[in-house]
Amino acid sequence: MVGAIFRLNRINVLSNAPVPRLRVLLALWHRRATTRAALRTLPPERLRDIGLSAPEAQREAARSFWEDGERRRRS
Repeated sequence: MVGAIFRLNRINVLSNAPVPRLRVLLALWHRRATTRAALRTLPPERLRDIGLSAPEAQREAARSFWEDGERRRRS
């Protein structure tokens, strides 16, 4: 299998220093891009192992790297 599914952690991108904040943001975007690319290559039995259906994995893999994984409701 090419790549791996990484454990998703929250990263605090609200730091006051601009350079470390940018570095953290770029790392987060890279992790999202590689994780979503890996989702495209997983066979159905592996998707079941991580609790995703094929349509869910396709939807997540189609998202852009800058999109957060959580859907937020507008109040």
